[in-house]
Amino acid sequence: MRDRVSQVLGELPEQADSPRIQKADADASPIVWFVLTSDRMSNLELSDYANRYLLDRLRTIDGMADVRLGGNLEYAMRIELDRHQLAARGQTAEDIENALRNQNVERPAGRIESLQREFTLRTPRSFASADDFRQLVVGRNDEGFVTRLGDVAHVVRGAENPRTSFKANGVPSLGLGVLRTSTANTLAVAQDARAEVARLRPTLPEGMNIELNFDSSEFIEGALSEVIKTLIYASLMVVAVIYLFLGSVKATLIPAVTVPISLLASFIFLNMFGFSINILTLLALVLAIGLVVDDAIVMIENIHRCLELGEPPLLAS
Repeated sequence: MRDRVSQVLGELPEQADSPRIQKADADASPIVWFVLTSDRMSNLELSDYANRYLLDRLRTIDGMADVRLGGNLEYAMRIELDRHQLAARGQTAEDIENALRNQNVERPAGRIESLQREFTLRTPRSFASADDFRQLVVGRNDEGFVTRLGDVAHVVRGAENPRTSFKANGVPSLGLGVLRTSTANTLAVAQDARAEVARLRPTLPEGMNIELNFDSSEFIEGALSEVIKTLIYASLMVVAVIYLFLGSVKATLIPAVTVPISLLASFIFLNMFGFSINILTLLALVLAIGLVVDDAIVMIENIHRCLELGEPPLLAS
């Protein structure tokens, strides 16, 4: 895929960013959402803090594919042109763009060499703040008077896309969604993510907090718990029913051993065919436990009935 994409890089427009290729499921969705809030920072400042100090820590978790940010804002120098001022000076938006491209650059300035060391020189760009950009010269008239960017535009340091917003429980927040790899265990990744967030929480600045907002692993844990309960209830009911109706300890032990052996065989084939423990396989196990229990009761009762009729054990079975 990268080779095919690289063949068309030269045909892309000059303003286009380089394509980025990521390996992930097309329908991948976060398994855990955390929300970052602060009573002293804006969403722009929260986004900057998360990108600097939180994302790298979270991405080191085993089995995590990426961290998706909800409501992420990036710093940018916003230049809002005044069309009336541009028209009065005979300029266009393209003139402003060309002036920015030509002047807001940082070029190497050579190097200094000695016998043991070498230093690379650079000329730092002179535009670092909104005030600096307002002084940028964007044109000259025939009399030599210069037009600066502040004369034809409103320059302010703000968000690249101010329309992006994210709220949790009605509070402006920044969402951090944990994406797992296709082969990772959801329960393990969610547990490691919660543990990592617990370690990060004491390091946050004053007034900032990060909390769990959504955790899909709770449903899987609940399903696992229900499967275990079903297995225990089924085993106890089978043992009780067979012993009450047949009165034989030997006959009671047979289905009590059948259920765990059947489950063990099921997990062997699940592992063999590469299936994972998910909602569908757990539902299948619950249904299968019921079938095994019902069949065990019916078979034991009929075999016991045939034995009472005088048939030998092999024929009765």
